[in-house]
Amino acid sequence: MGFNVGGTINYCYATGSANGYWYIGGLVGYNYSGGTINYCYATGSVSGTGSYIFGLIGDIGDGTVLYSYFNSANSDNGMGTAVSLEDMRLQSTYDGWDFTGETVNGSEDIWSIGTLNSGYPYLTNNAPGE
Repeated sequence: MGFNVGGTINYCYATGSANGYWYIGGLVGYNYSGGTINYCYATGSVSGTGSYIFGLIGDIGDGTVLYSYFNSANSDNGMGTAVSLEDMRLQSTYDGWDFTGETVNGSEDIWSIGTLNSGYPYLTNNAPGE
């Protein structure tokens, strides 16, 4: 995704790599005008030759990010939490997320984790194929 202008992005993930010149993020390039990103993660590599090249979001402007994670092999600008790819396969990494089989974070069972999706969390209502 390029820019998030004042919108809300909840419950999402990105697994592909991102490469470009500037405002490059594993999930979003630029999040501004009050945009919010919650309960998301990005596993891919992020690279570029310009400025604002970071693991989850290239630049936040005046937006907010909560409960979101990214591949710690990428640069960290404080937007989201840097986590190793190994730890991104552990349910315990995702503080506050509503997973199947637990009720502490709600009973909607938004996320599942297991052998599907290379061991990373996936949206329960949209399970990836094996």
